[in-house]
Amino acid sequence: MSRTALNGFPLGDIEKEFMLDLIRRYAKLYLVEILGYCLMGNHFHLIDLNPVRAGLVDRPEEYRWNSLGYHIQTGNKDNFLSLDSGFQEFGILDAEERLCGYRRYVYEAGAVDHSGYGQRKVIGEMVVEKERKKEFIINKVDRFRYRTRYFTDSGTHLGIAINFCACKSFGLNSARCGHAFAYFRRRLGV
Repeated sequence: MSRTALNGFPLGDIEKEFMLDLIRRYAKLYLVEILGYCLMGNHFHLIDLNPVRAGLVDRPEEYRWNSLGYHIQTGNKDNFLSLDSGFQEFGILDAEERLCGYRRYVYEAGAVDHSGYGQRKVIGEMVVEKERKKEFIINKVDRFRYRTRYFTDSGTHLGIAINFCACKSFGLNSARCGHAFAYFRRRLGV
């Protein structure tokens, strides 16, 4: 873990994107496998529960700047992150199964209340129970929702364009995707 010496939260989205790009470059240069990371506003390290414990999100993959968020929101673009966290030794070779196993581990660990250790927040029991029922599998709708969030969290118009195109490709009309359609039409002057 590393913290800045600056007051406040000096790491905004642009700085986090730059840092993530540095991690990608150095990982390739030095042939290092990245198992996980988390970029916060004033520090960074390898832990997916940090944004939940900080009260920023309810689920780890809702946070754009951690490894679970990256796996789910980008589909692990360019195979940047390794899923080799011991599951292969147990015969789990499929990447989706390994991701489900890792999510199960993070959710079960994240639901444990360590309030005696000063921990502020845990993953809610209802959230964990919902994931247990789904066997920690990310379906297409959830994946679409998280991927859309990845772009809209960055504040880019690209996110709105992707939302617009995805709604259109799923055959959804403006009543189902009203905000995206209205905004995109205004931006394009259509």
